[in-house]
Amino acid sequence: MKPIHVYKLLLISLIGIISAVTCSQNTIPLEVPLDTHPQLTVTNDSIELEIATLKVDVLVTGNIATTTYDMTFYNPASRILEGALNFPLKANQQIVRFAMEVNGHLREGVIVEKHKGRQVFESIVREGIDPGLLEKTKGNNFKARVYPIPALGSKRIVVSSQEELNRVDQQHHYFLPLQFSSTIADFSLRLEVVKGHKKPKVMHNDFTPLTFDRWRDSYVAEVNHQKIMAHGMLAIALPASDKKESVFLSNWNDTTYFYASLPVKLKSQAKGTPKHLHLLWDVSGSGANRDIDKELTVLEGYFKNMPHTKVTLSTVNYQLREKGNFTIKEGQWQSLRQRLSALTYDGGSRMDHIRFDALSGDEIIWVTDGLANLGELADQTSHKPVTILNSATKANHTLLQQVALQSGGTYLDLPTLPVKEAVNLLRHQPLKVQDMDYSDGRVQQINAVLSPDEKQLRISGRLISAEASVSIELSNGRDPVEQLELNLSKEEVQAHLPSPRLWAMHQINELMARPTQHKARIIALAQEFGIVTDYTSLLVLDRLQDYIRFKIEPPAELKEQYDQYLAAQSEQQFLQVKNQNNQLTAWIDSYKKWWATDYPVSPQRPKKTSNEMDLADESPAIREAPITRQEEMRPPPPPPPHTNDVLHIVEDELEIEDSEMDEETVIDMEEEACDTPPMRGGRRNRRSRMTTSKVATPWDSTATYITRMASLPADEIYAYYLTIKKQYNKQPSFFLDVAAYLFEQKQSDAALSVITNLAELQLENAEIMRIAGHQLLQQGETNLAIQVFSAVLTMRPEELQSLRDLALALEQADLHQQALDMYRKALGMTQDRRFNGIKNIVLNEMNNLLFHHGDNLDTSLVDPQWRYHLPVDMRIVLSWSTDNSDVDLWVLEPSGEKCFYSYMRTWLGGRLSRDITQGYGPEEYLIKKAVSGTYQIKAHYYGDRRQTIAGPITLRAEIFQHYGTPRQTSRSVVIQLKKQRQVIDLGAVMVE
Repeated sequence: MKPIHVYKLLLISLIGIISAVTCSQNTIPLEVPLDTHPQLTVTNDSIELEIATLKVDVLVTGNIATTTYDMTFYNPASRILEGALNFPLKANQQIVRFAMEVNGHLREGVIVEKHKGRQVFESIVREGIDPGLLEKTKGNNFKARVYPIPALGSKRIVVSSQEELNRVDQQHHYFLPLQFSSTIADFSLRLEVVKGHKKPKVMHNDFTPLTFDRWRDSYVAEVNHQKIMAHGMLAIALPASDKKESVFLSNWNDTTYFYASLPVKLKSQAKGTPKHLHLLWDVSGSGANRDIDKELTVLEGYFKNMPHTKVTLSTVNYQLREKGNFTIKEGQWQSLRQRLSALTYDGGSRMDHIRFDALSGDEIIWVTDGLANLGELADQTSHKPVTILNSATKANHTLLQQVALQSGGTYLDLPTLPVKEAVNLLRHQPLKVQDMDYSDGRVQQINAVLSPDEKQLRISGRLISAEASVSIELSNGRDPVEQLELNLSKEEVQAHLPSPRLWAMHQINELMARPTQHKARIIALAQEFGIVTDYTSLLVLDRLQDYIRFKIEPPAELKEQYDQYLAAQSEQQFLQVKNQNNQLTAWIDSYKKWWATDYPVSPQRPKKTSNEMDLADESPAIREAPITRQEEMRPPPPPPPHTNDVLHIVEDELEIEDSEMDEETVIDMEEEACDTPPMRGGRRNRRSRMTTSKVATPWDSTATYITRMASLPADEIYAYYLTIKKQYNKQPSFFLDVAAYLFEQKQSDAALSVITNLAELQLENAEIMRIAGHQLLQQGETNLAIQVFSAVLTMRPEELQSLRDLALALEQADLHQQALDMYRKALGMTQDRRFNGIKNIVLNEMNNLLFHHGDNLDTSLVDPQWRYHLPVDMRIVLSWSTDNSDVDLWVLEPSGEKCFYSYMRTWLGGRLSRDITQGYGPEEYLIKKAVSGTYQIKAHYYGDRRQTIAGPITLRAEIFQHYGTPRQTSRSVVIQLKKQRQVIDLGAVMVE
């Protein structure tokens, strides 16, 4: 069937949401957010992808529901695209399947380590092959990256989630919110309740008639519609078993796993009124997405009738600040409420500086979504109870649950709780598992977790003996306790029940209380049981050779062929590492030879065209489609006049204009004493000066909002930014514009709040994070920059640039030993061939660090053959933010020569590094002895081959003088590019 075009963003619901609600005949009070849905868009853009078919299949076994979405999307664009399917899950839900259509049939995803999955996906995308990747971002939020979505064609994706349903009055409640903005061309829905002993009841239905009928030992409801509008909620009441316990046993790899859901009768007890309460409030940018009104309503219910309590308020975004003390008497909390209502939500979220035991008070209430992007919460055990309120749909539920559990507090997931119940839970001491006894049989690795409403105990483990009994003791802090009994027998084992995966999920959730410490165990469990975690992803590949090349065990259909080829690959990997080490050694030799050469080698400049010039030991990288070089190989232009170019970004256009130079920096170029060969003609005794003209001004914007800010009093600028933030909140350039202006106005605190919003724009977007990090370095905010680049390294550990960026930030913060360790790790890793040549630049940077600080560093692990001291008069380094992009560094020398990608060695001795055409850079220009005259520095944004709607690219250029000497100085600039085929004047250096 021809797909029907959707003219608004397609919003498809993936998850069923649990809520303890009261059932009525025709409708139920919904404490369920309707905005929890996946959204398939083109990466870095909002282009609409249309739906051809949607099949929803729901399978309920006991209190476990598995929802499968079989989706076929249509691409109305005339180009191949990469799509991103983003969606949040609730605290008790997990992705259990991801498949994609490959060559006409479904290919199942396999679990891989997260960083490897991303590396493989991006590598194969560059080859034009069909991969798919589903990964977990911050919190319980997931993203599926899909490529290709054919031009004017379709892509089929299958995703399944699994959840534990709450039991309310002998019923399990299942919710299916469907949020479609337009007609669905071909829609079907099937719900099956396995071995249901009573007919399920439709409690709420907004979009299509539904009736359950008996089929074998199950109840089934099915609907099929063409051109249907589905917008609203489907809620089903599923009668629970009359048994007091619901137990699943199933085998996995010769081991029996069990899962049980036991009803809890014990009631929690009211807790005492705290004398001193610390209220920790998340005011990061993502906090604006929380339901603040509901949070305040819950707190008002909690404080009501509170006789006398001191409350200390602290806020957290990119920094932790104490905001004052308040006193609540007889429930009066107006002063505190007014302060909370007036809070501003802005900036990134940094949690590594939170230490619960260091906060004042005897109890802590933390209001947050738990999403951190500038520093994760450190592993710690709080001796003060930490109660957590979260009202956001996107949240790090696992982290928040574990913090509350470990401290003896409560986690309140407000989107799934009515206000009255949330207040009740806040006022009461949480129940806890006090003891477990399973001495009657062999049971291992038991997990026992209370449901959020404390009405069920969910228990899982491994059954070793034929039979066993487990006794669980629950306590509310007072006598008597409640004793729950669970009887297990291998005679009740059934195939294909979800108990093994549920056990693994519970194990992983418990280990996530100390994720760094237990990372290896989490990965092992995820790989064995097929679970997407913070450290693992689901990957779909098209070709057998790709599974072999990256050593990824394929789905069952390809397993036999994979095993046959695997043995031969170890030798190839060994040879790859050996070859890269040999290349690095060869480069060091050629670099020393270049440095020892006295340029110019002949009195007169050779009359050769650039394509005839000797490029010495490095040839330009081969250009791959769709990028092609069209620039004519013509003789270099005459030396340019000495002008200073300043870049202004005017909306989407670029304007170059002359401006006055900064005050000159005069540097004597008299040589230091060093072990270097003498230069000819007595040049070692020459004295000169080197002047850097003003480099291009970044974000000297004439955008309307900057013009408006310029007309405002200083104390009104930030307030104006807040009023227009929502209008521009998806544009990185907006935050960079405003931050640069605030830095210029000496409002550093406001500027940092603005710029750290870049970390909030998209969860785990390394490109945007790099932009933020480079801008922070530009402003000297090294501590925050280190947090940003540490996060990038976590996201992209396979990329040498991630280590290099962090090393440069550490070096700028005077953390020299840590910087050296990063450089050393970068040099020791196996690099993607598209980044060939970057290790050469890292070597220069490491040796510069060793020259300045080596006497105070432990260099025992640095390979001696990597060490050298070869200072140069001038060094220019250019890098950029976006992968699969091609930006060229140009330097116009006083001789009229242009040193660029096809003319990499000049008559004067200028040397350019390998041309990077498929990555982030960097590219490096060096000249050992700079002759008199002007060196013009330019950047050429040539193009990109991203399979996305191209967003802006950010450049970072750094100009060094007397590099590797005691007189070393540098200037840097960060600039945004918006159009391909752009040439940017970065500045000029004059040598006299």
